[in-house]
Amino acid sequence: MGAMLPPLLVTLIAHTVLSLSAASVPVLMPTIAGADAAVLIGIFTAVVYATAAATSLCLSHLIPRLGPVRTLQLALLACTAGMLVCQIGTAPALIGGAVLVGLAYGPVTPAGSLLLTFTIPVRRFGLAFSINRTGVPGGIALAGLILPRTSQAYGWHPSLAGIAAVALAAALALQAGRHLDRPIRRPPPSGRRLGRSLVANLVHVLTDRTIGPLSLASIVFLGAQNCLAAFLVVFLIGHMGMGAIEAGGLLALAQTVGIGARLVLGTASDLAPSRLMPSRLMMVGVIGLVIAIAAASMAMMEPGWSMAAITAAVVLYGAASLGWNGVVLAALAQAAPRERASDIAGASTAVAYSGAVAGPALFAVVLEAAGFAAAFGVVAVIAAITAVVILRRA
Repeated sequence: MGAMLPPLLVTLIAHTVLSLSAASVPVLMPTIAGADAAVLIGIFTAVVYATAAATSLCLSHLIPRLGPVRTLQLALLACTAGMLVCQIGTAPALIGGAVLVGLAYGPVTPAGSLLLTFTIPVRRFGLAFSINRTGVPGGIALAGLILPRTSQAYGWHPSLAGIAAVALAAALALQAGRHLDRPIRRPPPSGRRLGRSLVANLVHVLTDRTIGPLSLASIVFLGAQNCLAAFLVVFLIGHMGMGAIEAGGLLALAQTVGIGARLVLGTASDLAPSRLMPSRLMMVGVIGLVIAIAAASMAMMEPGWSMAAITAAVVLYGAASLGWNGVVLAALAQAAPRERASDIAGASTAVAYSGAVAGPALFAVVLEAAGFAAAFGVVAVIAAITAVVILRRA
């Protein structure tokens, strides 16, 4: 293959670097903002995902025109700019940087879906999309492992500059994959047809018999996933009385297990239909039940639990809430016509990101009113209802 990059490596590089960048500011926020860190983390995360939802829907029609690899390169350049703006360190600069990171984050899933749909056999969709999406927990894990150390050694400004340099280097590296764009590029709709197309895509992913339940799963599962990332450490320290190093270690463990779960579940979904698992949609429903059980386990957790029991509950939550992504994206790619892969993935991603914003917000409201047990209980109930809805459609 020479200097050319294979499609799966292209998407994996983009997802990992963009996830690393999106996680870098929240990881460094206690150093950047001190006592205001918690508030600014919430604002930064909400702005990133709200912007990503809008751009995922509104820019997906440009991906076939630019080509998915070129789109990923532009996203990485926007991410580079976002990290440099965040270096200013003021609240407006952090919000501006969040907008740029959100602009980068929005097109990455539809671009990756379009590229893989055109280059990977349908029978390998589950594994391919799961490998592709391991970049998300992988990037978060890298942020947690690297940035506290570089910040302590060199300061947070050089740490963010380093992330910007990594994003720029990744954008340049993806030039070796530009050959993959040639058979995919096509002109987008224009004018009034484009407006109708965006609305039609959104309506389609919400109402289609197969894609609608998958979009519902994405909203709920991504909300549960972000609740884990946002609240696990504070839950373990504040409610369970655990030390910061132990709590951080369990968060890293959950991310690592999530990577493994994505690969295992993606491979398993490629075996469907089978006697055990008739369809990917049924598998998504089963994952929802596991998320409900895991969230219920977290709700029942008390300070007297053994470390082994705590670890088991956290691992189960991490595996389920992080492992679903490749299976759902593979099912979406299989359900959508190939030429509409980026449109459907873009609209579905926009819908899913609403869960990324609303899930932690709802968790925080319930937490403030009734405590961690009630908050995790709400996650469990919503996941269980979602699983039942999906299983009835499967």
